[in-house]
Amino acid sequence: MIPVSIIVPVYNVERYICRCIDSILNQTFVNYELILVEDGSPDNSAYICDEYAKSDERISVIHKENGGLSSARNAGIDAAKGEYLFFVDGDDVIHPNTLNIFYNCIKKNNSEIVVSNFERFQDDSEIVFNGTYGDFEMISGICALERIYDNRYDTRYISVCGKLIKRTLFEGIKFPLGRIFEDEFIIHLLFYKSERVLVFESKFYYYYMNREGITGNLTLQKWFDEYDAQWARILFFKERGLDIVYHKALLTFLNSAQWHLKAFRDKTENVDEMRGRNFEKQYESVLRLAQKENILSFWEHYDYYVLGNPKKVWYYRIKRIVMNGIKRLESIFRKL
Repeated sequence: MIPVSIIVPVYNVERYICRCIDSILNQTFVNYELILVEDGSPDNSAYICDEYAKSDERISVIHKENGGLSSARNAGIDAAKGEYLFFVDGDDVIHPNTLNIFYNCIKKNNSEIVVSNFERFQDDSEIVFNGTYGDFEMISGICALERIYDNRYDTRYISVCGKLIKRTLFEGIKFPLGRIFEDEFIIHLLFYKSERVLVFESKFYYYYMNREGITGNLTLQKWFDEYDAQWARILFFKERGLDIVYHKALLTFLNSAQWHLKAFRDKTENVDEMRGRNFEKQYESVLRLAQKENILSFWEHYDYYVLGNPKKVWYYRIKRIVMNGIKRLESIFRKL
């Protein structure tokens, strides 16, 4: 069996795909297959991929009709022969020692996923490969789930890119078609199936801040996919009794969704009304679940209450005024 299958979706990246492929071919680890999934790209990406395939027998190219990022990744997974999968987006690059370090560590430590830090860049001149790697940390899959909601780790636990993942974890799991934020629909499933996750603090993945890319042009309509993913994770954690991460997921949804909910109600953008109403119901449901779990403070989370119960706005305002008055009276009596 091939140790590692590298899967690169390719669409409209003719300006960047060469540096991406070159960073893979420059790996000190050489025993891998590189699967370039050309997703019906209208530019010269297909030609570039085919030329690379002619020069290296480890490279194969899948040409398919455009189906989106999820469809391309799924096609790559289906074609992969490796024991482990490694995903790279077509405009990103990886450190020359990434696969060598990841593969050796994952085998020696009998883990299922390797996670590392990443560096964002906007220009090639900003790519500086660090020569030191530091120590790694071994955590459980449940701990990795909790870190999805820890701001100290940015988004490194959300994306599948830059992670070495045992291929068997993908059994029964596919990226959702027609969605953006596609990683957020499946990453929790992969971590949940993992017993041991190996984590590097060092940066091995270099993420290109492409303003023309999918996440560089987000609309309110596109954000609905994000909240569908968050809602699916909330239900997943609730059903399995993972209380700590369940509570984190509830609070994250309420906090991150409040401005988008306000934008939907204020009609700041034209969106699918049915999806918007579904998003609104999700927010109200999450609020009720959070209240049931007793993880909300009326004072600290006042805005959540108001947004989640628009018909009770005046009730909450009066309640806050009364509670403020009681606090002042208590303060006066304590001074007497």
